[in-house]
Amino acid sequence: MFHCEVLNEMILYCPGTSDAVSLNEAARAIWNLCDGMRTVDDICVELAQRTGLSPEQLLDDVRSAIDRLHSLDLLNCAHA
Repeated sequence: MFHCEVLNEMILYCPGTSDAVSLNEAARAIWNLCDGMRTVDDICVELAQRTGLSPEQLLDDVRSAIDRLHSLDLLNCAHA
């Protein structure tokens, strides 16, 4: 998978399928934090530090974004 950044968005390109997906700034931040080491809660805490929101406020949106990224085959999750 290749990626490039354009303004506040990231374009992900999969050469095997020729699919491209554009991630907005929030989705890009979540995708970047999905490193296989962090839990959903860890990601919420990291984003809370960046945004000033509480991890609890971010939880539903982070879960939704991870589910969407997984459904687009942009993440391999043990538990999405």
